[in-house]
Amino acid sequence: MKIYNYRKKKYRKTTKLFGITIFEQIFNHMTTKRYQYFLHGLVTTYKVKDIYDFHVEKEIKIAGKSILKRVEDGNCCYWYCGSKLIRKISAIEAFKKRYIRYFDRKYDDIYILNANSGEIFLFLTYILNILIKKNKSTAPLLVATKEYHLQIINAICPDIPSIYVKSADINVKEDAFFLEGHRFFQIFQHKYFVAVETNIKNNPVGKVHYFNSMLKHFALSKDELELNKISISPEIEKSMLKKIEALNLNLSNFVFLSPEARSCTLIDNLFWKRLISEFKNYGFDVFVNLADYCVDLKGIPYKTCNLSYPEAFALAKLSKKIVSLRSGLTEFLLQSGVPMDVLYTCFRNRRFFNDMTVQQVMSGFGLNELPDITTYKVREYMYDDDTSNSLIDRIVKSTVESVEYA
Repeated sequence: MKIYNYRKKKYRKTTKLFGITIFEQIFNHMTTKRYQYFLHGLVTTYKVKDIYDFHVEKEIKIAGKSILKRVEDGNCCYWYCGSKLIRKISAIEAFKKRYIRYFDRKYDDIYILNANSGEIFLFLTYILNILIKKNKSTAPLLVATKEYHLQIINAICPDIPSIYVKSADINVKEDAFFLEGHRFFQIFQHKYFVAVETNIKNNPVGKVHYFNSMLKHFALSKDELELNKISISPEIEKSMLKKIEALNLNLSNFVFLSPEARSCTLIDNLFWKRLISEFKNYGFDVFVNLADYCVDLKGIPYKTCNLSYPEAFALAKLSKKIVSLRSGLTEFLLQSGVPMDVLYTCFRNRRFFNDMTVQQVMSGFGLNELPDITTYKVREYMYDDDTSNSLIDRIVKSTVESVEYA
């Protein structure tokens, strides 16, 4: 018998000592529930966080009896000892206790970035400048809630001060609120995404587009927008080239592939292997951008290394073609000016929208509706396993033709 044993499965972690379970955790990312059992269940904890309904609940039990419980509903936070309410404060007061120390008094308006890379790119590129003017923000501060937000901020609007708040857990219903001399703007909340995707799903294909919905949310028109262009510093260029130098990548003749995404369903590994092989047959070198390493390309020669968002942009800008599964990085690479083939699949890991068709995804989140995009360089495809071979042919041949006529 092992003295210590630790096992991890998809939704379960178990720790045993001398064969006795001393800790077990069961969790589900789709329902955002987590159960923890200590000392064979003598002490248990339960947590649920419903980001769509602003409901957060945490509870500690000993021998099956509730000892302490906290409930948040986006308006207030409640603490219970057993069944007795012992404390209540507003959600804004809870925010103050957790986060106010991060914000220097010199900043008047604080913009909290809550979304993933695609929406953050659009907000910083098209909307931020005009919103600062409309709000008359004299000393704005951008708050990154994900570490890579800082990379995007520094590439698009480096002159605006920014900070990173790690593991931010903000549960305030208001899109905007005032506290301690600051105006706070939440960009974006989960209820916003639910509304956008519901409208795309429930309306005829082509009627609702996510960027137009974004403009409507901020009460803006396309005529008002001011484009922030990506600027890559010499230091970023140098850092990228140093990483690439070790790969022996042919910078004068390569393609940039981005097969990963967190919203769209991943495409079968075999598709990417065949695509890489075809590019190789035509003499192209191939760089594959991998961040999560959830795509298995074993057995196929390609180049890869870890790149930041700005480094990936600097490298992609040198490529002959970008081929990408639709993701937030796709939007970030649009300003590279390089011909891009974008592949669409159905959404994954959606609580309400798993039945949205690939046609609805491509129509609702298509890139050619975005302003100031060189549309002839962006080709969009709905991916289908049955036509994957012909799609590979189209992608490779269009790349060869664009190089020949350049």
